[in-house]
Amino acid sequence: MRIVALLSALALVMLIVGCGEDEPTGPGPTVAAPTSLNIQVAGADSLSIRLTWTASTSTVDGYIVTGPGALVDTTTNTYYEHTPTLLGAYSVKAYVGSSSSATVDTTTALHSETNEGPIYWLQDPDPGHPSGYGWDATGNGATYSAQNAYRDYIDLLLDADEDLRSPADTFGSLWHTTGIAYNASWTYSGMTVAPLSGYLNWQSPVVNGVYVLWLEGAAQYLKLEITEHNASTHSIRFDFGFQRVAGFRRLG
Repeated sequence: MRIVALLSALALVMLIVGCGEDEPTGPGPTVAAPTSLNIQVAGADSLSIRLTWTASTSTVDGYIVTGPGALVDTTTNTYYEHTPTLLGAYSVKAYVGSSSSATVDTTTALHSETNEGPIYWLQDPDPGHPSGYGWDATGNGATYSAQNAYRDYIDLLLDADEDLRSPADTFGSLWHTTGIAYNASWTYSGMTVAPLSGYLNWQSPVVNGVYVLWLEGAAQYLKLEITEHNASTHSIRFDFGFQRVAGFRRLG
């Protein structure tokens, strides 16, 4: 009987201790997410970026930053600088211990469109044949007639000789400047960094040729590949990838 009583007492002690160890701790603290994640070009060579955000309203230990190229890092600041070798998405979240907030996101990925145009040479008498093409700050492109009302929207023209032409070279200094760079060795996938020099006001169109445009008005770079040059209609079509981060030279 003494053995039975001792075993019963031991089992009761183990049950009490076991319950203490298995008692749930409850969910971690709710962490407010940071907001207003912005991205700007940084560095003398314009190949780095600087992320800035508005701090979490929670008292946090810091922020977790993730990005392209397997970037995962932490900081206690509300900014972060990175020199990527790839384009892609960035996200930032706040953390307290092992608990974290929702993320706020941005990206350096290009805005790309295919089979754009056509744009026609300036001497085309058809009013339905636009000679100009322009991009807004988000990379959306559109064709425009080369009339005074639309000239400030135009970043690229097909001139009377069927050359790719800067609007400043055609319309004069009243209109923003586009620099056009070309090298016969460039491929669309291989063009990863916009050059710093070699930009002209015009270039001859080459089917499958790849060009880099510097849009001075928007301070943005894009790469463009001519997919069609139609001699009978005096027109071109092209694909493009537009870097939405102003001044950032990485294009791939």
